[in-house]
Amino acid sequence: MRLVSIAAERRPQNPLSLPAKGVVMENDKISDPHWLSIALDEFALHIAEDPGPANNPRILEYIESTGLNPANDEIPWCASFVTWCMRQAGYGRPTGPGLHPARARSWLEWGVPLDQPKRGCVTVLSRGDNPQQGHVGFYLGRGAGPQIIVLGGNQHDCVCEASFPGRQVLGYRWPREAVDAQR
Repeated sequence: MRLVSIAAERRPQNPLSLPAKGVVMENDKISDPHWLSIALDEFALHIAEDPGPANNPRILEYIESTGLNPANDEIPWCASFVTWCMRQAGYGRPTGPGLHPARARSWLEWGVPLDQPKRGCVTVLSRGDNPQQGHVGFYLGRGAGPQIIVLGGNQHDCVCEASFPGRQVLGYRWPREAVDAQR
């Protein structure tokens, strides 16, 4: 994982003919989905774990959005960040037997799968050799070679953009409500 920044990169047009729920039209151009705009706003705030025993109250808020009552911010919180952003935008979180919004791989069962990524889609990645572990964030675009750029929480203990090998991608997801709104 490598820190990168593509904030100034031209934002691609939505390939669908109608804007998805949460996607705002600006000057006849489609802007980022609402949940991604929320995530980018958090990135701009430089949300990061506090050094030492202190806890960042915003990260605790992310974790609480999953239904957990955290004692500290020293737990994996990437899925909590995605949950918080989606809930702020008015979308649900993974629910069902064996699923929990604080588990990255639970996001593989949320929304609808995408064959190809699009800016803002929930991106679930493998992490290590344990099939229970994962990482989740929002797809921003392609990096160098086979790399993808993901905006997420708990990337270097902060909300930031990072580069990941494309081979780690387990799935790309989009809110079911956004797809239903286009029909």
